[in-house]
Amino acid sequence: MAHLRFKSRFCPAPPPPSPLIARRSTSCVREDSDSFTDIPQNAFIDETLLTEDIQCLSMAGIDYNLILSRDAYSIGCLLRSASDFGMFRISNYGILAEDFESTLADAGCVFQSSSVFLHRVDDHREEFVWSPSMQVLGHTRKYRRLSEKMENVAAKLDSIAEELGQIFTQHASKQQYHHKIKASESTLSLCRHNHPFSGVNSSPNNKYEPQHKHCKHALSLHVPVDEAEFFYHTEQSPSSSFYTGPDTIVVTIGEQLAEWSNHEFKFAYGEVYFKPLEDKASFAFEFQCSPSSIRRSIISLYDQIGIIIIIAGLCKFLLFGFDIFDLFS
Repeated sequence: MAHLRFKSRFCPAPPPPSPLIARRSTSCVREDSDSFTDIPQNAFIDETLLTEDIQCLSMAGIDYNLILSRDAYSIGCLLRSASDFGMFRISNYGILAEDFESTLADAGCVFQSSSVFLHRVDDHREEFVWSPSMQVLGHTRKYRRLSEKMENVAAKLDSIAEELGQIFTQHASKQQYHHKIKASESTLSLCRHNHPFSGVNSSPNNKYEPQHKHCKHALSLHVPVDEAEFFYHTEQSPSSSFYTGPDTIVVTIGEQLAEWSNHEFKFAYGEVYFKPLEDKASFAFEFQCSPSSIRRSIISLYDQIGIIIIIAGLCKFLLFGFDIFDLFS
């Protein structure tokens, strides 16, 4: 299974350490190397991986608080990752684990064989897709609490997506201003993996190709409730994967945002798969949306162009009027 080298491309290189830190770190090499033997083997790590690949799997991601504060280094990491891979990861995103757990507690009524809202993806996965227009769900006593919980989670993920939309609007340099992002209804999917996925094993000769999804939205936010592998495919790379968990949101760029940016930001799609240690179901959320912050920027730009054309026309008319006045005076 191919693995990309994230270390050198997700973020620019950090500044070099001070001489004092460098001397101390050199003297502690032997001590630190002994501590590596105490690290437990991870169920997701392929033994054939190189050291740089393992550093990729343990990468913390971009802190959401630094995104909110518009930290220049973190924003640069985000944009470069979106440009190179069509995806990035966010940590410390501010949604409590209880919000997801309480939603799962009320989702049992939907994951029944007789539920009309349940969609079977394959032999191992079942999916429930919620959207704000599903008013019939909230009006049903059986699903009312679940609808409220899904709406709560969707609202918090939408707030994160709006922040990301503002960043892309402010920093994109190749926008196709004639390409307008259509307003599309956001969806929140809850996918249940019934047992360990048998299509992925540790053999490097076997590759899993994630199912291609025509993401009609601008962004997709993936949140696994348990530790998992995220398989993905981008415009310019074969399918690959990395380790992720419930403390991280994986954000992939949708077709709308890729086209709007003239592919400055790459289109990517991916799926969460689990290798649980116990024979029990695992869950993952996926939120797809087209942030209004991006759509507003398109409209305001068209308005600005229209205003410029009107002002230019008025100036031309006034100059023509002055010429006629001078002619008769």
